Amino acid sequence: MIIFKPEIAPSDICRVCPYVRIVLSYVEAYAIDNDINDGVVTVTSIMSDRDSGIHEDGRAVDISIKGDWTSFHCNRLKHQLNKKFGAEWGTKPSELDVPPRVLVYDRTLADGSKDHLDHLHLQVRRNIIYSFD
Repeated sequence: MIIFKPEIAPSDICRVCPYVRIVLSYVEAYAIDNDINDGVVTVTSIMSDRDSGIHEDGRAVDISIKGDWTSFHCNRLKHQLNKKFGAEWGTKPSELDVPPRVLVYDRTLADGSKDHLDHLHLQVRRNIIYSFD
């Protein structure tokens, strides 16, 4: 089940790119299959006023990793979703030498070291043309 932080309007999910919603459904299925938080996925950000552009465009949502979301599960899900969707739907900062991603859990700092976000960030690139063949 997908739930929303109280300050988020659940109807905003309808304004999000359908490819983000597809990726979100995979997160929900993963949570159910692995009994993470009783299969409940909490969306913490949808249409925000951040300067990134990706949230405002409806191309990203953030997911809480409180509760049963261990580093193992976050990394495993990141690997699975980026392998499945990254090449076709993923995006990446131009300054980073990384493959396109649909799920971001870690980030590279200015000194080159890595740390983990306190949430799962789902994202897709602009202008996706997808064939369901």
